[in-house]
Amino acid sequence: MKFFKSVLFTSLFALILQCLSMGPSESASTGGSGSEVVGVVNYPDSSNAAKKMRIFTPDRPMKFANVYINPRSFLADTGLSQVTTRYHTSEDGSFRISQVLPGEHLVYVNDGAGMAIATMITVPQDSTTIDLGVLLAKKTASVQVQYDGVAPGKVLFYVTLRGAGMSVRCTERNLFAVLKDIPTGDNVKHTITVRMFSPFVKGFDLDIPVLKPSQLFTLESLKDL
Repeated sequence: MKFFKSVLFTSLFALILQCLSMGPSESASTGGSGSEVVGVVNYPDSSNAAKKMRIFTPDRPMKFANVYINPRSFLADTGLSQVTTRYHTSEDGSFRISQVLPGEHLVYVNDGAGMAIATMITVPQDSTTIDLGVLLAKKTASVQVQYDGVAPGKVLFYVTLRGAGMSVRCTERNLFAVLKDIPTGDNVKHTITVRMFSPFVKGFDLDIPVLKPSQLFTLESLKDL
């Protein structure tokens, strides 16, 4: 009986996912032979004294920070942030990602303390080295959304950042969700996926403007169908 219940639940969940009208998802950026991506990440000098006196102060390297790469369309599972990493910056802030597959990828580096940098890259079919140069870390941003409907029943939805592997479930009051620690970058226009499971089933992607460091961006409230 437990087996049949498990099969029924799996089939039902798959059917629900088919009903969600979202864009396709790719899962891997590396594997086999391919290109490599290299770069260096520093913390910017934010000393007010240095700025006023125009004193040159070398930027500090972001040491031993996590380096992530995912296809731009990558979509994490509901309620699960899939931000596993195989790469880290070295003591001088440099990093190297090998065996990167052709396509468009989001690369970001995060120190886990509110500072990060993201960039979008396009890897050609022919193997090559993509040098990102020196990247300066910025404060991370956040995105929030709330349910503003009146349909009866429990409210359950997830907010996911495509390409980053970040996902969050609505709060215990089931009306609000905030996705924090989002890396920002000058050429990065993030795509947010919202998956609504109750009181109705719906899924959609939202392209948001380039986020600014420390910004709290508010998505349009979720309404009833």
